[in-house]
Order: sequence, then C-alpha cells, then structure tokens
Amino acid sequence: RTVLDVAVAVFGADGTQAGAKDQAFTVSVSREKLAQDPALSFKYGVDIPVRAPGAYQIRTAVRDAASRKLGSSYAFLDIPDFNRRKISLSSLILSLPAGAASVPTIRPGWNEFAPGTSVQFSCEVFGLKTPGKPAASPSVDTGVRLYRGGGPVVDIPPAAARIENKGALSFLAGRVQIPNDLPAGNYEMEVTAYDRLEAPKKQATMQWTDLTIVRP
Repeated sequence: RTVLDVAVAVFGADGTQAGAKDQAFTVSVSREKLAQDPALSFKYGVDIPVRAPGAYQIRTAVRDAASRKLGSSYAFLDIPDFNRRKISLSSLILSLPAGAASVPTIRPGWNEFAPGTSVQFSCEVFGLKTPGKPAASPSVDTGVRLYRGGGPVVDIPPAAARIENKGALSFLAGRVQIPNDLPAGNYEMEVTAYDRLEAPKKQATMQWTDLTIVRP
C-alpha cells in the first residue's frame, strides 16, 4: 500500500498559470497480484476547469509517499473556441477494432500497438456543417500522419470517416494501418479532419496524440 501525491498545473501560451490542483491517491495491491504482474501500472484522473479557449501546457508531477521518488511529465492541449462555428475535435482515443486479438505484452489502453496492427481512432466532433431543411448528413474526410524525430514517417491520404450521432453529440471514427516495417519507438499521430460541406478556409482541423510501436 502506498500513497501517490499528484500535482497538476496548467499554463497558457503567455506562461501564466490557468489552473492547478493537488490530489493524493491511495493504492493498495495484494502480494498475489504483484507476483502475477510485476509491471502493474495505474491510471488516475484529475479535473481542472479552464475558462478560455486557446493553447495550453499541462505539467504534472507525481511523488510516491513511501519511497519519496518523483516523476514528472507534460503535454500540450489546444482547446477550440466552440462559440465559432467550425469543425473541431476532442482528444483522440486509440483502440483495437472489435474482435481483434490482443498481445499480452502490449497495452492498447496506453496507446501501445504492434507493427501491422489496424488501429481504430475515435473522438467527439463539434461544429459540423449540415445545411438545408431537413439537415444534410455530414461529410467528413480524415487524413493521418505519424511523426518521429520532427518529420512525418507515414502519410495516409484523406478517406471518408464514419460519423455517429448519439443524442446531441457527434462522434468521428476511422482506422489507420500501422506498417509492418515501422521501427519500435515513440511516435506522434496527427489526424486532420476535413468538413467537405464547409467553406475551404474553415473546413480543416487537426488533433494529435502519442503512439508507441512495440514489437512482441
């Protein structure tokens, strides 16, 4: 049993702090569970309200109260202005397609995938153009790029995406095939969405996430 002290701070593009929160999480694991999975990992969440749209940096530090060891990380976040009607995407969620076989040593929930895997991406989509009465069905294409070392290593041309409506919410889904010869390592996955019913200057938006290639 141990306690994890978590500190999170959010900073705007000008460097000013836009929000922060400290929280402690108590972790209890049986000896049997640790013996079965020595590399056991945990996920936890902290909610921090941010008032205005824009670009932000999120910095996080974690301390193990028992060992006093520290860890830290950071990420960038772009919050769209939802008062301006233009296509925008929420954070991307990556997963294996339904029915796909998983590899015990690879964790899709942590955005880890093997070469040759078909990866499904999904997110909430806002501001879609649906003109006419009755409203036209949305028409969205998505293109995908994988980056490593600052440059693109995989470029998949735009293809039609699937849009699903659940009540007042709309969700976008698509797939990308990881090349078989892609080296193991950390990558950035960029998804660009094009609203084909919108004017050219307003029809594109992008979102990205980290992705790790692991060889079984």
